[in-house]
Amino acid sequence: MEQKELYKIVSKYFSNEINYMNVYGDIKQEEIVKMFKSLYSYERPDFFSIYDNKLIGIEHFEFDSYKKNTKGSDYRKKEALINKEVDKANKQLKVNNDMIMLHNEIVNTSSAESYINNLYTVFNSHYEKIAEYENNFKTDVNFKNMEIEIWFFIEDVTPLGNFYINDNDKICFFDIIHIKQFIELLAKSPNVKGIIGTSFNGKEDKISIIKNNSETLKVLKSECVDIETKKLQAFNPQLLDYTLIIPKK
Repeated sequence: MEQKELYKIVSKYFSNEINYMNVYGDIKQEEIVKMFKSLYSYERPDFFSIYDNKLIGIEHFEFDSYKKNTKGSDYRKKEALINKEVDKANKQLKVNNDMIMLHNEIVNTSSAESYINNLYTVFNSHYEKIAEYENNFKTDVNFKNMEIEIWFFIEDVTPLGNFYINDNDKICFFDIIHIKQFIELLAKSPNVKGIIGTSFNGKEDKISIIKNNSETLKVLKSECVDIETKKLQAFNPQLLDYTLIIPKK
C-alpha cells in the first residue's frame, strides 16, 4: 500500500473525534493508541505497526452488500457510469458562467445474501495469504526476533450503511462485528489475531476493534444477530453534481 493510501485511511477514521469506536477483548486503549501512532505502509500485508517489541501486520480490504459478479460490485459499476456521464457533460462547458447540474439515483441491490457472500469471499482470499504475510516479515532483516500478529482492516463501504428491520418494525443498523455469520467465520479463522472493522451507520463512521479469541467471540456471540433471517432496509443513494465555469480575473 502506498503511503498516501495509508494517510487517507488514518485521516478518515483515526484523526476525527466524531467517529464512534467500540473495543472488544483484552486490548487496552493505550495499546490502540500505540498501534495507530506507529503505522507504516508495506507491500504484503498493506501496512504494519511496531510497539512494545510487537509487530502487527495489517491487511486492508473492502466489501459492500450490493450484488457482485466477475466485474465487481454493482454499486461501483453504476457509480463509474455516472462519473463518465458527468465528465462528458463537463467537457461541453465552454464559456464563462456556463453551468451544469446533474442528479442521479443508484438503485439499491443490496441483500443479506450479497453482504455475507461478498464478505466471506474477500475475507477468505486474504486469509489464505496469512502464511505469506508472516513469512515476508520473518525474512525481512528489519523485523528480526519480533512477535508477529496478522490483523485485518475490513471496510464496509456500502453507501449509506446497512440496516435491517427488527421484530418490532424498527430500523436497526448492523456491522460485521454484530452478525452471527461473521462471528462464526472468525471462530474458524484463528490465524487472524485481530479485526479493525469500519462501517457507516447513517450519521458517522463506526469503528470496531476486536481481538480474535474465544473469550471475545463468546461475548460477541451473545450480542449478534442472524442477518439471514432479517429483512434489510434499502436506501437508494442520490448523487448531485454541479459544475460552473468561473471567469478568470
